[in-house]
Amino acid sequence: MSIAVTGFKGINDRLEPFFTNNQEAKCLVVIDIDEVLVKLKSPFYEADVRGVFDFTARTKELNPKLLEMVLSKIYSHGSVATDPDEIIRFFRLLQSKKIPHICLTTFRCPTYGHLKDSHLHRDKELKDLGMDLTNSYHFTADDVLEEFDQPNPLIRFFRSIVFTKTNKGQALLLFLEETAKKGQFNHIIAIDDQIKNLDSIRSIFYDYVTTFHYTAPALPTHEPLPDPKTISEELEKIIKECAQELEVPYGPPLSAITPEAAM
Repeated sequence: MSIAVTGFKGINDRLEPFFTNNQEAKCLVVIDIDEVLVKLKSPFYEADVRGVFDFTARTKELNPKLLEMVLSKIYSHGSVATDPDEIIRFFRLLQSKKIPHICLTTFRCPTYGHLKDSHLHRDKELKDLGMDLTNSYHFTADDVLEEFDQPNPLIRFFRSIVFTKTNKGQALLLFLEETAKKGQFNHIIAIDDQIKNLDSIRSIFYDYVTTFHYTAPALPTHEPLPDPKTISEELEKIIKECAQELEVPYGPPLSAITPEAAM
């Protein structure tokens, strides 16, 4: 079972004594990025979080390729840390205890929709928020991380960010094998907002893993409540533009279709 936490304080309060009392343990910490370390600074997400517009329901209606294009445009709004002070405390804890750590994400690389060199985008995004993973995994000089010609196409890695198009458990195993680190850790700590990702990691590293099911805390905001009609119109404009670019049909949101119109 995963440990449910809201924000990083619950993680920090558990890991700090664990690392202190288990100094001989060879730990690897594996962290998701989206909705764990960062979330989009977007009016669509803000409206969704504040309950005035169902962004998640609308995006679920889009096919995967169209969704990727739409989200890549929304990424231009930037991102914010989900729990700024506690995340900085978290990374300082890992660095002070010299605990190797990586980010593991299903964000496509090296291209994500409109984003070219998406690995550079992710790296800069984290650095801008005070999360520099450049030396977090303690690679040797022989580990060439800035090349994308690794033999296994299911994973790619840049510095200490691992990108995958397979399940995260398999991706982590492949990554450790590719970097000749398999067997060097006797405890893995994984943090993710998706249970399915944590389950896939537990299924492979079941006898030496601790998993945290993360929920981002509500960040204080002084912004006015977004107008749902305006938000919806702005999102539909982006969806239409992306659909035209991909030359795929555009369909209005199902929630806007009346039962009579659907007959």
